[in-house]
Amino acid sequence: METSKRAIGYCRLSQDDKDSPNTSIENQQRMITEYAQKNELQLLKIYNEGIQKSTDWDREQFNELRKQALLGTFDVLCVKDETRLSRDISLLMMLVRDFKALGLKIITISNGEDLTKSEIMTGIKASIAADTIDKGRYNQAQMMLRKQSDGLPFGRPPYGYKVQMIDGKKQWVIYDGHIKNRIKAIFEKFINGEKMSDMARQYNSTPAKIWHIIKEPKYAGIMKVIKLHKGAENKILRKEKVQYNLKDFQTIITPEQFEQAQRKLRSYWRYKPEENSVNMINFSDSENGTREKTNIDENPGNSTS
Repeated sequence: METSKRAIGYCRLSQDDKDSPNTSIENQQRMITEYAQKNELQLLKIYNEGIQKSTDWDREQFNELRKQALLGTFDVLCVKDETRLSRDISLLMMLVRDFKALGLKIITISNGEDLTKSEIMTGIKASIAADTIDKGRYNQAQMMLRKQSDGLPFGRPPYGYKVQMIDGKKQWVIYDGHIKNRIKAIFEKFINGEKMSDMARQYNSTPAKIWHIIKEPKYAGIMKVIKLHKGAENKILRKEKVQYNLKDFQTIITPEQFEQAQRKLRSYWRYKPEENSVNMINFSDSENGTREKTNIDENPGNSTS
């Protein structure tokens, strides 16, 4: 390529790959910078979108680079792969056609291809990428269900626990007795009528953090999981929420105490279950229905963490 070619980069994370080092913002920026240097491109700027949905075009940085494309301020757009722009085939194809009409290039660094040279291939690759995401979510759900059958925890441990290998399996253990006593005291005080705002001041915390502790079922040895139901061509038809008890788990409170705390929370929020909702009596009301605020002091949304 000629040295006069002006380039910009674009980075984006999704909820599905935010924990993957390969797709981190830093790695994307490194790939774009190295590609520009190797191909003697004048790298003007790298737009960093952060975590945004790929099907949503209401993205600040994304729309800014589209504006700059219309102004003719660059010649080449560099991205790690086409899914950084969008996993929606129709949206991606529209962008490719627009850039092609402007005489611009879209380079996917993972394979060094220019998307504007083959719209059909762009659509096919985007479709494959979207299907890969669905399969990834399905495989993750199956892994969760296998842990369910063994009564094992998964995901990130809640406040007060750490991951430790026990008999070749990852288990959550309580790492601090003082934190254990604090969590237990928070549940007992809340059940006995103490306000979250008062406990927040007492523990130098916030009502929001106290609220999240009270809403956490894992302290009672209860785990929730999403079960996916698939149809033809491995398409996900619906999701079902189920729960199970953890085996040989170091609990801080009893299931009865947890349910008492949830009933107390529901006394602050008028709970209206949605029709055909999954029975999740031990879990978040906000996921199974709508709530109406009745006590402003106990609303964690009004506090800043």
